[in-house]
Amino acid sequence: MNRPPAPPNADWLPRLHIAGRLMWWMAGVVAYCFGVAVVLDQTQSAKWPDGVEWTAVNGLVLGLLLVFRNKEAYDRWWEARKHWGQLANEIRNLALKARAYAAVDDHQLAEFGALLIGFATKLSEYLQTIPAAEPLHSASDSGYTPPEATVQRIYDTLARWDRDNRLGNAAYLLDWHARGLIDSMGACMRIRNTPLPSSYRALLRHGIAFSLIAAPWSLLSELGYWGLPELAVGFYFLLGIEFTAEVIEHPFGPERDDLPLAAYCQAIRQSVEAALGK
Repeated sequence: MNRPPAPPNADWLPRLHIAGRLMWWMAGVVAYCFGVAVVLDQTQSAKWPDGVEWTAVNGLVLGLLLVFRNKEAYDRWWEARKHWGQLANEIRNLALKARAYAAVDDHQLAEFGALLIGFATKLSEYLQTIPAAEPLHSASDSGYTPPEATVQRIYDTLARWDRDNRLGNAAYLLDWHARGLIDSMGACMRIRNTPLPSSYRALLRHGIAFSLIAAPWSLLSELGYWGLPELAVGFYFLLGIEFTAEVIEHPFGPERDDLPLAAYCQAIRQSVEAALGK
């Protein structure tokens, strides 16, 4: 059987976007571990009989914490991705059904399409701001945020068309998709404004710090310099998973592993323009 061709831009080896930060930390970790090995070798310190077992038990506990931490962070990232996919579908449906059912001219359709595109753009910009830095009412005198104000204008447009008998019996269809905008926006704002409990992160980082400090003394007292590669590999993945989870738990941030909201907004713009025949 012939295999389908790979996508032209597919990377055989995915990019590790946290590589720069990880390498700096690994340089410090390796230097520390090597210093510990030198001290143990020069002083001929007594071996710690239970050092390897202690390191294994500590690694198991850290592994359990990392599994929980990484799962929760990835669930937030994936939930945000699903809501933006649903948002794109709702906007596309609104554009298609407005063109099919609304008895309005092309100018009014174009204005409605601009509102749909503007909603996606304003939502992406709002989600990428830092919650702690924004005032209580950051959009207008009414207290709406920018995406809320835009979706209100979408509802006002649909209500005006309905009052003018421009929608006929299809008003409920467009209202259904408009409610979908509210649902997706609310879900994204919940993800943005509700970080993971800090105690989980603090507990894990305390464990990582303790392991970074103590594990070289216990393991290298048994294995000597031969334990350095084992420590380097273990700490590489330990820190790498933690740094990755730290990035993806905020899916609307500026990191390259976060959601590409600008690309999503561009895709929404193209779909709306295609649906409205632009």
